[in-house]
Amino acid sequence: MLGKKYLAILKRRFEAGGFLPLFILMIAVQGTVLVSQSLSTLILDPAEIGTIRTFESVVSVLVIVAGFGAPTLAMRDTAAAGVEHRGEAIRNLLILPLIGVTIVAMLLLVTLALDLAFMRPLKELVVFALFLILSINITRLVSAISQGLMIVPRIYIVVFIGSLLAIAAHIVGASQKTLVSWISGRLIGELILASSILAASIKYWPEIQWTRKFQILPLLKTAARATLVNFSLIFRMAADAAPIVLLGIYGAVSDDIGNFGVATLFLTFATLPITIMTQNGLPQIVSAAGARQQDLIDVLKRRLLFGSIIIATVIIAGISLLRFAIDSQYDDAFLAAMVLTATLPLKTYVIFSGTILLAYNRYALALITNFLELLLIVLIFPVLGAQVDIITAVIAVISGASLSSFVLLLFRNNVRK
Repeated sequence: MLGKKYLAILKRRFEAGGFLPLFILMIAVQGTVLVSQSLSTLILDPAEIGTIRTFESVVSVLVIVAGFGAPTLAMRDTAAAGVEHRGEAIRNLLILPLIGVTIVAMLLLVTLALDLAFMRPLKELVVFALFLILSINITRLVSAISQGLMIVPRIYIVVFIGSLLAIAAHIVGASQKTLVSWISGRLIGELILASSILAASIKYWPEIQWTRKFQILPLLKTAARATLVNFSLIFRMAADAAPIVLLGIYGAVSDDIGNFGVATLFLTFATLPITIMTQNGLPQIVSAAGARQQDLIDVLKRRLLFGSIIIATVIIAGISLLRFAIDSQYDDAFLAAMVLTATLPLKTYVIFSGTILLAYNRYALALITNFLELLLIVLIFPVLGAQVDIITAVIAVISGASLSSFVLLLFRNNVRK
């Protein structure tokens, strides 16, 4: 009895404030594949990791297209909608990924019909990729709805168990050392994760009346906002994926692609806690009113700034010790990761500004900023010369983050409004 009492107290403290349960949820939803890829470095060489990271970078962009902005809007709309309208809001959000998946399927079919040379080796992967993209979007959308409904403390344990099973499936696929086996393991793992989060959360959803007549105007408004959000996210993901994709296009050596892929994993891990903090604060900001809303924004900004400095310092120190303590084939990756992690405060400011723009239903500035960053990264590669390497990619990432921070700082009054 005493043990159960202490466990109950520990559970309440862990769930207080909602940050740690959300941390577990986001690690499961966004971090599962990152953990899998990191563990895969123990059994794969840099060239093989480079192939996987290139595939994942392309898929990450298609996931955004297929999601049609629904996961991003879900966090805001389910929190902003009154209790009586939440079922309708969720129904409209669930329709968006169906539109997005249809668009991606059509794009893939057109590409295959054109019989382009670079697509021929990938023909057998198209169906796998389409199902993978759909599974990832189901996971992300249901996760976002759970955040908007503020039910994360009730579901995170089940989702965490699902993520462990998903990691096991990923590793089994990676152990066969082929791209097809990795994708197969990835698909099985994502289906396990999607099933676990849906099973854990759906009982807390408001009633959704599918047979009720659709109100066209709210649906069109949601679709219009989703289009802006989606283009913004596409540019964001394209900017993140562009350096590693361009390394392949410009003929960089496989080891450089693999090392840069590992370096970006460190940066992604560093960014994850920042993203969790913003997603934890977003529903609270949206549902607050008056001066309370501005107070929450100020608190979030201070926490993000302090958190980014601490996280960057810890990761750079850890990489430094790791780099000098062991003799590894990923030495260049460690050095690149240290440099990239130093840009975390810049990226944090971009994430914070994007969150506030989302909270206030203002998407144009985020879209323009992400597009400019993507354009700069694409232009840097030919400007720096034909012989591209990991240094070129690092410079591109730093330049892009600096430009986005400058643009958002320049228009900071628009963000505040």
